[in-house]
Amino acid sequence: MRDQLGKQVGRYRLIRLVGEGGFAVVYLGEHVVLGTQAAVKLLKSRLEPDDLATFRREAQLMARLSSNHPHILPVLDYDDEGGQPFLVMEYASGGTLRQRHPSGIRVPLETVVAYVRQVASALQYAHEQVPPVVHRDVKPQNMLVGRQGEILLSDFGIALIVTQYVHPRAVVGTAAYMAPEQFRGEVHRASDQYALGVVVYEWLTGKRPFPGPDFVAYGYQHVHQPPPPLREQVPELPVAVEEVVMRALAKDWRQRYGSVREFAQALEQAAELSPARATWAPTLTNTQPALSRRSAEPKTGTLLHVLRGHAGEVKAVVWSPDGRRLATADEHGTVRLWDGASGQELAVLPGRKPRWSPDGRRLATAGDKDGTAHLWDGATGQELAILADQMGAVQEVAWSADGTRLVTSSEGLLVRLWNGASGQQLALIHGSSPRWSPAGRRLAIRGYQPGTVLLVDGTYGRELAVLQGHRGMVTAIVWSPDGTRLVTVGFERTARLWDGSSGQELAILQGQGQDFSSLSLEDICWSPDGTRLVSWGEFGPVRLWDGSSGQELAILLRPDIPLREVVWSPNGERLITNDETGRVALWDGSSGRELAILLQPGALQQVAWSPDGKLLATGDAGGTVRLWDGSSGQELAILRNHSGAVWAIAWSPDGRCLASAGEDRLVCLWRVKPGQRS
Repeated sequence: MRDQLGKQVGRYRLIRLVGEGGFAVVYLGEHVVLGTQAAVKLLKSRLEPDDLATFRREAQLMARLSSNHPHILPVLDYDDEGGQPFLVMEYASGGTLRQRHPSGIRVPLETVVAYVRQVASALQYAHEQVPPVVHRDVKPQNMLVGRQGEILLSDFGIALIVTQYVHPRAVVGTAAYMAPEQFRGEVHRASDQYALGVVVYEWLTGKRPFPGPDFVAYGYQHVHQPPPPLREQVPELPVAVEEVVMRALAKDWRQRYGSVREFAQALEQAAELSPARATWAPTLTNTQPALSRRSAEPKTGTLLHVLRGHAGEVKAVVWSPDGRRLATADEHGTVRLWDGASGQELAVLPGRKPRWSPDGRRLATAGDKDGTAHLWDGATGQELAILADQMGAVQEVAWSADGTRLVTSSEGLLVRLWNGASGQQLALIHGSSPRWSPAGRRLAIRGYQPGTVLLVDGTYGRELAVLQGHRGMVTAIVWSPDGTRLVTVGFERTARLWDGSSGQELAILQGQGQDFSSLSLEDICWSPDGTRLVSWGEFGPVRLWDGSSGQELAILLRPDIPLREVVWSPNGERLITNDETGRVALWDGSSGRELAILLQPGALQQVAWSPDGKLLATGDAGGTVRLWDGSSGQELAILRNHSGAVWAIAWSPDGRCLASAGEDRLVCLWRVKPGQRS
């Protein structure tokens, strides 16, 4: 389900994964005719024909709700191709309130009141329908920020629909926010009020009333334990506000407010009457043992150039190997070539996913939905060759280490090997996701048959070995830095270590313990020296492994929030984890010891190490770029010029310049001061 990028669903082509939950996956989709964008939500399970008619009626109900209320995310379209239902909804580019306010950060009382007023209005409208519509999964992740800054409540009915027609015995909701009666299988309109009360508690104190950490623990705590008083954690919080929130969190739903509207009105009245309202402000909550501290006055870098010209959001920035030029790509399928020193535009090219040849003389791009890739002169932008695929959009383009060959893969599950100078096709292989070995002598390709990986000669495309063992689709293929080993991850969430020459299986990576989380492995990466591996998954821990034996070395953390990525520093001394809330943790790459936690006010979008590993750059949804010390995690600089989310950041090869790009269609080039280098 996560491997749908580039495919067409209804009239929308899926261009970016936005998020994933227990029941559905959300993509950013682009209308194939109009070019407009929307959020496309695909259910993970297919429905039987008898259930589709009922599901359609539920979808119609959701559409009616959204069309008649300003704070419910609009539903634009629905279809169920081949029994696979999907919804098309308005794309909220402002992200979620979870991204805007990460865990551990308090939110000002006035802001909380404004949020609750809008969310409660949406819930009240749903509750007044005949029959009443109960959301069942109220949480910050389902509260989106619209174009005008308004709050839009999403996922009305999705969890209920899937439970009724796909998993009839499942309990609907997110355990951290579920009302006591939901754990007993009962649902009332007041259940949404309780969940909203948990959200308010979390915003005001910086943490949820109950720590969990698992479903059983949450169930016991919500049903039997009283929530800790808010003023024990925030003494300056008005007494009246605490009383309102605690009533919304009553164990017996009959003892809560008569409606969610009454709850919102009571909260607003308590905030207005309080004399402390004007002085109470948010602070960072020290929820982790090694929270990094900022210097009092962070230094600021120098803005060298602002590159303008893109008509859409800029999604990629790639420096040439010598750092003299850079290529940028936007959402509309346009690549622009720039001079890195002057900021002058050199060429405008059609395509996506720019990739420089190792010598920087050529640039390869994937065609915009036309089944081609292109070779361009890296200095002038002159077209050198067209690599015609004609079997669907080209999804990947990659150069061999010596630049003599190029590999592409397309929607049609075809991998093609090309001469990197002439553009002549050398081989055609059935598969996808090609990965060059570091020396460029071999390719590892996800096989056409499920669970297989092909080892292929990188010169002529001749098959050398077939790696078998995974059940279902192979989701990740990663070479060791020296090319002697290969690690793969399967849909069954296990990893296998292989000999990079013979294809012989060397080890199966298995965590200690028999719990479900021990099998939750979705992605993996090598340390720069190839001695260690780090793996992670949505539900399970981040683990450190021996790169030769596959033996588990350490568990770095057990996240309660899904991770976006895990990245090694170039020297292998440090490791960073980046989760969906914008929290970045810094770890010792050898011992697995946590060194620091960086908390950002906006949801983190991008993380990049400087080439020498001494600095770390981050970009967030609010448009702010920050520089951090790569050893201590201390904040060194705040770089502000973007007015929207930062989608891409990239260091020049010498580490003296940083490029950032994003939602505002701008590319900013920053000079890093010598004083900022440690």
